[in-house]
Order: sequence, then C-alpha cells, then structure tokens
Amino acid sequence: MKRLCILVLFMLCACTATQQDKIVWNPDPSPEAGSRIQALILANGMPHTPVLMRHMIRLHIQGKPSDLTFSGIMRFTPKSNTARVVGMGGFGLKMFDLTISPDRVTIHFLHPGIARISHAANRIAFCIRRIWMGYGPSLHDVIETSNDTIRLLGTHNAVFLDHRFVHGTHISTTARGEKEAWHILFGNRNQNNNLPQTMEFFDDRNNYALFIKLIDAKQKGPIP
Repeated sequence: MKRLCILVLFMLCACTATQQDKIVWNPDPSPEAGSRIQALILANGMPHTPVLMRHMIRLHIQGKPSDLTFSGIMRFTPKSNTARVVGMGGFGLKMFDLTISPDRVTIHFLHPGIARISHAANRIAFCIRRIWMGYGPSLHDVIETSNDTIRLLGTHNAVFLDHRFVHGTHISTTARGEKEAWHILFGNRNQNNNLPQTMEFFDDRNNYALFIKLIDAKQKGPIP
C-alpha cells in the first residue's frame, strides 16, 4: 500500500515535469526489486559507524554580492542519528558549534555575527538533516528504471523524494513538500571511505546553495 501511494505521488509530480524530465520510466514489480534497492543502498548509503569529517564549504545566497567560504567539522554518529558540527571561518574563528538530531538542535556556541541571521541554527540543522538524517534512499521506495538510470521514489515526513542513480552510483536527490523544496547533487565517491567527495545542496524555496567538498574523513569506533 505504501509503495502504491508513493507511485501515485510520483505520477502527480510527473504531470508538472519539464520536457527534459519526461523520460519513459518502467516500474519494477519483480520479486528481485527489493534486493536491487538494498544493493543500491549498501553501495551508496551513509556510514554505519561513527565518522569524523572535515569539509570546505561555500555558501551562495541569491542576490548577495559575494559568497561565504568556511571549513566545517562534523562527527556523525549513526546509532543515535546525531551530528556534532563546528564551522570555522578564516584565522581559526569559530562560527558555530551545534549538536543536531532529527528533532532537536543544541547550541554550544553561536558567533554574534551568525546569531544575527534569523533562525541561523535551525537553517544549519535543516541542511544537515536533509543530507544525513533519514532523507536518503529507503527499502520502502519504489524502483523505476530507464536504460542505465535507476530512480528510487519515496517519502519521508510528508516530503516526496526522488533519488537518481547512474550505473549504480547515487547522483542526486530531489525533494518536494508542502513547506520545502530542495535538491542535492552528489559527486564521485571516495574509494577509501565511500563518502561523496563533493555535494551541492540547493534550497529551491529559500534561494541559497551550499557547495561542499570533503577534505578528509576518519572512521571512529563507538562514541560513548
């Protein structure tokens, strides 16, 4: 029933698709569909053990004369589905320090300049949650194919999600909901840790974009 509802949502969204997006997609009703979805998730999923990552990030806001570039450090703990994120500006200036879970943000530090931005901590948490916390491919998704491209269609928190894979690699996620619209482009994956080397996050409703480059990542054991 859930997969049927997802397919209906997809058909409704397809009615408003652009000409470029009007591709003939073929739902896969075979018993092997679940195994194919599982294989895609295993090959492209987020870490299963705690990982410490360092990124370079460029923030582009539509209408602003210049972009903001800063470094980000994130410790992601899959078991508790939480992320501790620290943003650092030039000369080691700390911009923010937050712990983020799917339904809560704990502010450890927020630079006064960042605090002047309306709902700054929640905006940061929004991006982290969409990339890392529950909005990825799911075993409950509907799978569709077209030549070398696979599409997994699903929902999370009433947001319709369209994940695209080319030659088995996750290249993008597009999301549409009543209160949000965004998409992510994923670059090639690092051979050592299977993490995307680049990610581009576009908030289509609030007109800003984050360009994220992975600098390094260290797998960690369980964090107490």
